[in-house]
Amino acid sequence: MTRERRKSEPTQISELIAPVLENIQSMVDDGKIANADYTNDKIQDLAKRFILNCPTRFRRFLNMNLDAEYFEALDAGDSISIKGAVGAGKTTTALAIAYQWILKEVVKAEDLTTVIIEKLFFMVTSTDYMFSLRNSYEHGRAEGLREQYARVKLLLIDDLFATRINDNVHEEILYLINERYQWKRPTILTMNKSLNDVSEVDARIASRLGGGLVVDIGQKDLRTDDN
Repeated sequence: MTRERRKSEPTQISELIAPVLENIQSMVDDGKIANADYTNDKIQDLAKRFILNCPTRFRRFLNMNLDAEYFEALDAGDSISIKGAVGAGKTTTALAIAYQWILKEVVKAEDLTTVIIEKLFFMVTSTDYMFSLRNSYEHGRAEGLREQYARVKLLLIDDLFATRINDNVHEEILYLINERYQWKRPTILTMNKSLNDVSEVDARIASRLGGGLVVDIGQKDLRTDDN
């Protein structure tokens, strides 16, 4: 039986600010953010502006409960590889990690000028990345595009190797992952393959990812399973 999707009710910004600030306070209590007053008007304004800059459909990710190990990995500049079946919630989990970590970084900096999410976080599938690169070759902008993805503060690569790809694609994905690995820029990846499976496609990529946090969220399809 397929579950009927419910239409989500619009959420007031004021309803989101309180739990976001609560999340920030818990980070302060856990020592993840130090030496600042996170209850003053400036920080409340910052949290509000951050939420307003989030696409409406992504705001719910700010209130998901997540393990501290995700943020510890990103703080260290490591990658997070999330493996699971189709529909298991890989992308949802990855987006929640991304938005909550970026919020933490923005608030930690206490800098209202860093609220523009698009300058802090990119999300792309490996297929779309290669499509963009091919288009950029035609206009002489490939190197600039590579650097843009290699240098962004946080990168999410969704559905790594979900489709058949050739050796050129392997090299481009390896370059991107390797650059971020070398410069300790955190990357979140989702895939339906294990690292052993990835190793059969490209052992060098599997080796880089194995140096970060690897999480298996299971094989249950949450979109179709009612139990």
